[in-house]
Amino acid sequence: SLNALATNWDVIVAIILRETLTRFGKNKIGYVWALLEPVAYVSLFLLIRNAVSQTIPFGDSILLFVLAGLLCFRAFASIASRGLNSVPVNHALFTYPMVKPMDAIFARIILEALTMLVVIVIFFLFMFYASTHTVIAYPQRLAAALGSLLVLSAGVSVFNGAVNAMLPSWERIFGMLRLPILLMSGVFYMPRAMPVEF
Repeated sequence: SLNALATNWDVIVAIILRETLTRFGKNKIGYVWALLEPVAYVSLFLLIRNAVSQTIPFGDSILLFVLAGLLCFRAFASIASRGLNSVPVNHALFTYPMVKPMDAIFARIILEALTMLVVIVIFFLFMFYASTHTVIAYPQRLAAALGSLLVLSAGVSVFNGAVNAMLPSWERIFGMLRLPILLMSGVFYMPRAMPVEF
């Protein structure tokens, strides 16, 4: 019913507020760091990519190519990882009958998705003002891609949360999988450059 949905939404919002306070602290610098950390992550990979090769696999801007790929991967990895320990960390809340484990996972997904959306908007605004190239040629395709990215990331986050609740070592296993996933994701090259077997 609508009342049940409204109650469920209120629970998720309450957990989001609790997570925000716990994660970012009571001062605003905590949230600023949440925005600066992906900037540092992307900048480091951009410097490495520039040092290794100057060729552009696609388009006419290496900055835009690397940023688009790395931002998407960073958003995926962040959202997918947030579900990992959401059930054990919020275990005390489940004593309340209206709070379910999925509420904790969804709250973390929403908070991380909003944070990464702000980061993506900041990067694209920076590119828009700093680049002489067209930054967003197809806005509808970009929106569809970001929507697909969110659905995939949320699905992996729910999977991670469920598996980690049953198998606590899954958090370490998923952590080890992140680098191979990054290298196989096509962030630094086009899929056609990969061997046919892949």
